[in-house]
Amino acid sequence: MFYGMNAKVVELPQKTMRSVGPVFGTALGAVFHTDCLNLFANLNDESIDTVFADPPFNLGKDYGRGKDKDELNGQDYLKWCYGWIDEAIRVVKPGGAIFIYNLPQWA
Repeated sequence: MFYGMNAKVVELPQKTMRSVGPVFGTALGAVFHTDCLNLFANLNDESIDTVFADPPFNLGKDYGRGKDKDELNGQDYLKWCYGWIDEAIRVVKPGGAIFIYNLPQWA
């Protein structure tokens, strides 16, 4: 489901949001708390206006799943980033926006 511009719940086509739902929504949109690859896998091409991403920074921090999840070698980290960024590009509508919060070393 998706919260449409008129503050009502809009059912999306079967392919979208099968097992992923918003944790917060308003008339202006919805917020999802999940791995973006889980969400993107359930979305149609060009179906989202904006993506805001705040990925792990690959600094060896423990975000609750173990320090090793945030300590990849540089090539593996960038490969992982390219994967979810490609998916973000796929799901964003023409004229939409992707915002990525990260450290300058990965820019």
